[in-house]
Amino acid sequence: MKNRSPEVEKNKHTILRRHVFTEEDTVVSINKNLKSAALGPDWYRKLESIKSENGEQELEIIYQVEVESVQEVDNKEYCLDVKLTNGRTISCDFVISATGVEPAVNFSWDKEPIKGKDGGLAVNENQETTVKDVFAAGDVAFAAWPYAPHWFQLRLWTQARQMAGMAAKAMHARITNQEVLQDFCFELFTHCTTLFGYRVVLLGKYNGQGLGNDYEILLRTTPNVEYIKFVLQNGRLQGAILIGETDLEEMCENLILDQIDLTPFGDDILNPDIDIDDYFD
Repeated sequence: MKNRSPEVEKNKHTILRRHVFTEEDTVVSINKNLKSAALGPDWYRKLESIKSENGEQELEIIYQVEVESVQEVDNKEYCLDVKLTNGRTISCDFVISATGVEPAVNFSWDKEPIKGKDGGLAVNENQETTVKDVFAAGDVAFAAWPYAPHWFQLRLWTQARQMAGMAAKAMHARITNQEVLQDFCFELFTHCTTLFGYRVVLLGKYNGQGLGNDYEILLRTTPNVEYIKFVLQNGRLQGAILIGETDLEEMCENLILDQIDLTPFGDDILNPDIDIDDYFD
């Protein structure tokens, strides 16, 4: 993508950037030094070509193995020894444990339910599968209903919990013959977590998902304090990433849902010298 606007510093410590993306290229690169908190399925492809000063590839992906044991060791350069099932031992500083999200639906069925394009069980807005009175939620489910403009499925614990809550309401409504409406949480994608001690909030189409190439990114960074990223299209906020104690979560939610035109504010929407929250209280 083409970055057509220069970096603008609002004060000595806070950096503000506006990026405008067009269809001139196929790869979006805001800043190669920035790392996303949500890696996604293809994170390793960006690192495969990185080599050390000795010309060795720094990233190695080992397939079809499991961790057999993890042991703390003394008097060695690294404090952990990780033994793999292929007999190899890797010495390291720390271990990150993560699991995949491939739907595990290898059940025996009297009647086979319809599956989504990713193999998950297709469910409607009430989390009901195509088999009557059979509900599914979490990684095993594929959201087959028409999405709200700022929501999309991403297999995280947050959505698993939301889906499970919706399924419980729908099942109770079915038993009591009551009408149930889809929960408001499916109107806007939200995910809250912490990373290295910083609060991380993802809202809406925080990475430009589904927006094509015609959108802008506005950044504000204060080293060791905060990182704020706004995704705008046609002057309206479509998504945001908030890292640190920004106190902008509620304002961003309202701006995304209400689709207020922010064009009159320009770059000042993230000017640290202006309390933009006051405009939208």
